[in-house]
Amino acid sequence: MWRRVNALTGKRRQTGRTIQRNDGTYTNDPLEIANLLGDYFAELSGSKSYSEEFLKIKTNKELNPIVFEKEQEGQTSYYNQNFSMDELLYAISSSKGKSTGHDNVAYPMLHNLPVPGKAALLRSINDTWQRGIYPDKWRKSITIPIPKQGKNSGGPADFRPISLTSCLGKVVERMVNRRLVCLLEEKELLDHSQFGFRKGRGTGTYLMALGDIIDRALTDNLHIDVATLDLSKAYNCTWRHSILSQLKDWGIKGNMGHFIQGFLSERRFQVAIGDSLSSLKQEINGVPQGSVLAVTLFLIQMNGVFEDLPSGIYILVYAEDIILIATGPNATRVRIKIQTAIKRVANWAKKVGFSMAIEKCAVTHICHHHHNPWGRQVVVNNVVVPLKKTIKIIGVTIDRHFDFKAHFANVKKEAQSRSRLVRTISRRHQQGNRNSLLLVGNSILTSKLLYGIEITAKSYNDMIKILSPEYNKMIRNCSGLLPSTPAISSCIEAGTYPFEAVVAQSILNRVIGYLERTTGDYDPTAATIRPVLDRYPAIKVPPIPQLHRVGDRRWDKKGPKIDLSNQKHLRAGDPPSKAQAVFQELIRNNYPYHQQIFTDGPKTNDTVGIGISSNTISASHQLPNACSIFSAEAAAIHAAITGPERNENEPTIILSDSASVLMALEKGSSRHPWIQAIEEACTANITICWIPGHTGISGNDEADKLANLGRHASLLTTEVPGMDIKNDFRNKIKSATAENWRTEQNQFLRKIKGDTEKWTDRPSRREQQILSRLRTGHTLLTHGGLYESGRRNKCDTCKYPLTVEHILVNCPVYQELRATHQIEYSIRDALSNDPVKEQQTFNFLRDAEIYDLV
Repeated sequence: MWRRVNALTGKRRQTGRTIQRNDGTYTNDPLEIANLLGDYFAELSGSKSYSEEFLKIKTNKELNPIVFEKEQEGQTSYYNQNFSMDELLYAISSSKGKSTGHDNVAYPMLHNLPVPGKAALLRSINDTWQRGIYPDKWRKSITIPIPKQGKNSGGPADFRPISLTSCLGKVVERMVNRRLVCLLEEKELLDHSQFGFRKGRGTGTYLMALGDIIDRALTDNLHIDVATLDLSKAYNCTWRHSILSQLKDWGIKGNMGHFIQGFLSERRFQVAIGDSLSSLKQEINGVPQGSVLAVTLFLIQMNGVFEDLPSGIYILVYAEDIILIATGPNATRVRIKIQTAIKRVANWAKKVGFSMAIEKCAVTHICHHHHNPWGRQVVVNNVVVPLKKTIKIIGVTIDRHFDFKAHFANVKKEAQSRSRLVRTISRRHQQGNRNSLLLVGNSILTSKLLYGIEITAKSYNDMIKILSPEYNKMIRNCSGLLPSTPAISSCIEAGTYPFEAVVAQSILNRVIGYLERTTGDYDPTAATIRPVLDRYPAIKVPPIPQLHRVGDRRWDKKGPKIDLSNQKHLRAGDPPSKAQAVFQELIRNNYPYHQQIFTDGPKTNDTVGIGISSNTISASHQLPNACSIFSAEAAAIHAAITGPERNENEPTIILSDSASVLMALEKGSSRHPWIQAIEEACTANITICWIPGHTGISGNDEADKLANLGRHASLLTTEVPGMDIKNDFRNKIKSATAENWRTEQNQFLRKIKGDTEKWTDRPSRREQQILSRLRTGHTLLTHGGLYESGRRNKCDTCKYPLTVEHILVNCPVYQELRATHQIEYSIRDALSNDPVKEQQTFNFLRDAEIYDLV
């Protein structure tokens, strides 16, 4: 393969590779390879990919080019206004990477532009935006060919193109895309069943919606047909005219339409092989890969798939991945419904230039009935759609009985190879720290085990039974423990949760996240979460406040007025008298005629209250115990703003000692529902100001007293923000794990470690491995015989089974040596988390010549 290694100089490193020519011969000349690949990539987006029937439609439609109307002066739509400096800074800060396009402008150069440079850049961007000109250099890209995994035919089809476009162009795209996405979401122009590349949606919500549909049907004892449909080369074949036509139909005018039209027209690229560049190739069709805006435009093109489906059909789409679901009491009629729906999708695809790869599509049948699940064949365009026992949907295998045993078997097989990788980097000669090894293990293995848990948790017991051994193996490998070490001891000794607790926390987090942003009738105690709630009866799901929005605050909406100026004049440790003087000066100079309202929200002994104090207001309320201090402070500010006692016509200053809440309000990207509620409720005559707490400012002290009284007052609300529920669940699962560990009587580690807190690791990897084996009681010295003869080792002197406790505490052979090294007559003291005692134990093992036998 070839890789770009210096984005600023354009120098590349080449490694040997040959490519097959059209005549069957091979070449290793970089320039020739670049041109061969360029021709192939250009052909993918060429008109040869379209059917003759569609080419006729395309030619006729494009005889009438799309013209976006100019907006009349003084009637500019909000999405066509000039860009602000805040939008530019947001787009630059969101841009990462160092690779450049044709213009050799890299993101680090934009990040480090001085303020005057960014101001000049913004003026230039706005000038281009208003004139409707799309710079030609932004249309060019450099394409890097990346070999496809498992492909080795030697032809151009073995490579996947990765395009490097102009970084400056992508910054502007990001600003335009932000506005376009806001417009599409606010007007609900994209169908709610499209889950790809949308904030608040993703693979989790996609799978959860799929599971909800199938669960309901199975509960009603219905037959279910699920079809997965594949569009061939969807990005390359996207019809640009159709996108522009749809935007015009939606009422897009002016600068936005002109920019997108310029963005899609006359795209060109060069393939880079080492230092060689191919000639310029044309991207005639499709959306440009490697760009920011292309994904949103592709979703607009896909939006037509929802328009002509038969009634009674469920459809879920993730970008170009389409799932059709038909349910009903009669299997034959269900198959007819799915046949009709697939034909409708195929017809839509023909009309917009897509082609369905029928051989990659599949249909499966799910039900509780005992019958032949296949029935009649599904035929589209005279091609039979394969009927399969299992289908894979974005990495999750769905089987005939919807019990995910096939999925768990596939995951286990893949996890075993990842487990071998963890074992390799955990070997004795490696110097890896256990914390780092656990981080790697959780990243590459635990994440795989938990993938798709939104739907697979329905089969909770099978998940635990099949997948927990792989998780436990990873923990043992990271700690250097023997395979015979009990799983629970391995986890507690490493200071990690058992697999059951990890699964429970993951399920709850994802379900809570789903409930935060949906207003549907999804039952939080449905099949996905019920097994967890049954296992942890102390866990309850309280009502969750809905988010006002999923993403950042809209670009053209000003947030609340936030005053953090007191922070410039005060430092930690300043005397209360200085804080009071700074506060009085602020009020006297800036807010002499404002109504002053003080708020506070402390949490004491797991009870939460809020207090609101002013000359006319004195209010106390209680919040649910699961609420955090952050939530309490936000709730207090919101209650002060929306309370009936406040004079709405009078300028008001809300005074809070929570800097974190004020900074969240200022940033405008918080997903906390009460922060968003404050943003919605604030009017132009309200300012929220930070003041130091507990410094003798009378209003703040009064609010603090009222908040403490509020811990025993009536509840302001029963709702708890999702992030607080997640933290509360984490604490409850931690407590449940600790309680379960306290009831363990058969684990040797229980004699040494009575809690589940993580202990400090030894700096030496080898010493930590020995210490972990001693604490869990499974060492080569004591259990080595199990791997050779199937029997435990015995003490040669005492004839008792050889155990760690026998060696360190009881065996008379080592009595004098133990006294020399001050080994206590207690296994808990000998192996406690005390560096001095740990070192004494290591010295004893070395002098007893058994250090290397552990």
